[in-house]
Amino acid sequence: MTAAIQQGDRVRIRKGAVIKSTHPQQSRRVAGRAYTVTVRMVFEPEKVCVGRRNYTSEDVVSYESFGYYDRYADERVAEVHNGISDPEKLKEHIVEGPHHTRPDGSHYCDLFIQVAPARVSWAGTGGYWCDAEVGQVEKI
Repeated sequence: MTAAIQQGDRVRIRKGAVIKSTHPQQSRRVAGRAYTVTVRMVFEPEKVCVGRRNYTSEDVVSYESFGYYDRYADERVAEVHNGISDPEKLKEHIVEGPHHTRPDGSHYCDLFIQVAPARVSWAGTGGYWCDAEVGQVEKI
């Protein structure tokens, strides 16, 4: 979905969209009306690493190992998945991603869970940055 919206595109923020802002008095608000903005940045969905797969020489999965590689990742996953942070219980939400490798060439992470959706950002009133989920905007 983020490939369709790029920097410089004009998008319509839908009425009722949740807008986050760097404004100190309005860090989070709901759009009371639909309005149009120019996208400054597009952020991909945020994911955390929850494990890795080991492969045989024929690219067949020999086993999966789960564990968090980020100190606070389990808390972030639990926030999104109703208090559940055990990757074994969230297998349907795990997606395979690019292999993250160590300096010695071994990979340590290729299984991820999304913890934040894709977002678009724009310059709001007073120069404060605003953003909303890609699902709450439409390209015009």
